Amino acid sequence: MKMDEIREMNDGELRAQLLETQREIMHLRMQNAIGTSESPVSIRHKKRDVARIKTVLRQRESVKQ
Repeated sequence: MKMDEIREMNDGELRAQLLETQREIMHLRMQNAIGTSESPVSIRHKKRDVARIKTVLRQRESVKQ
């Protein structure tokens, strides 16, 4: 995901996307552990997406205060 796409989402959508991305990471880790992962690099990309989403959520929280 790109930052522009993330910033366009509202807080509810971001939280839902965060949970979904974390589930995908867990699924990819399991696949990687049993050796059926298509691309181990995809875990890294998903972790970066989580960081981006959390960054935007924290920025919005700090603006509200």
